[in-house]
Amino acid sequence: MRHARIYLDQNIVGYLRDGVIDFSRVTGIDWLYSNEHFNEISRSGDRSFLEVFKKLKAQFIEIVLDEKLRITDSTRIHPYSCPYKRYEHYIDAVGEVKIDESLFRSFLARLNGADNYGDVLSVPEKLGLQIKELLEPIGKWDSETAEAVGQVSADLDKMIRAQLSKTRPLETLRKPLGTHKRIGNPKTDSPIAEIWELVSSKANGLTADQFFGFNPLDKQGYDTWPLYLGIIGCYSTLNFIGYRTDRNIASEDAVANIISDAVHIAHGAFCDGLMSEDRRLCLKARAIYKFKNINTHVLRLEIKKLGLQPN
Repeated sequence: MRHARIYLDQNIVGYLRDGVIDFSRVTGIDWLYSNEHFNEISRSGDRSFLEVFKKLKAQFIEIVLDEKLRITDSTRIHPYSCPYKRYEHYIDAVGEVKIDESLFRSFLARLNGADNYGDVLSVPEKLGLQIKELLEPIGKWDSETAEAVGQVSADLDKMIRAQLSKTRPLETLRKPLGTHKRIGNPKTDSPIAEIWELVSSKANGLTADQFFGFNPLDKQGYDTWPLYLGIIGCYSTLNFIGYRTDRNIASEDAVANIISDAVHIAHGAFCDGLMSEDRRLCLKARAIYKFKNINTHVLRLEIKKLGLQPN
């Protein structure tokens, strides 16, 4: 009989690192982590989290890609190996292709009400330059490609000027949906189903899965939108409409952490449990898992209620 597989949110890893909690005597559990933990470590520059994975003999969970490098609904859990070496492989891999992951954060912040029109306007040009920097060294940049990329940049610029030129507070955007008032106290154990009852008549003919991001109209080459991406999209939708909204969602600085939260929930969907201290994350995770009939248990470790104090 296999052990229960529990995916750890980064805040739990931090409490373990700081000695606030101790799992050394816990048995019967395989602790899991992913590339998103490495992503957060890379942003912070703090590698001390890796020691926690080493002490726990934590295993690495990986989303499987198909032959066209598209995300699938399968995962691979690797037996324990040194997290320091795995992290170095990760850094080497992401360093080979210089992609500015922050490029589209300004978009998400803008949709959430940020006053950052200048930053958003700069995205089309930056995108074109980045594609050129990626393709030119390998001989894939020619006049035909340059023309195609230029057209994409121009179309993106046109869309930005037409649809994102005005700053609109989230409350103003939520009002037509009827979610501008408090929706954080559902009457049942299925918050998303309740929200859908409220907004379905105003969703322009979309299905619930389409509205919440599980079956987008533009599938970007996918025949079926993967659950992993659907969960990330749904997390953003819940933030946008006002269900257990994360703090500072209109801040570009906060966007990276918000995306990480969504990615952790997406990985947790392929495990027996997801453990976090973050109340908002746990509530949104429970809502998403319930809506999609995912059997992952959400385990919120309430540090303060346990009488433990973070350093």
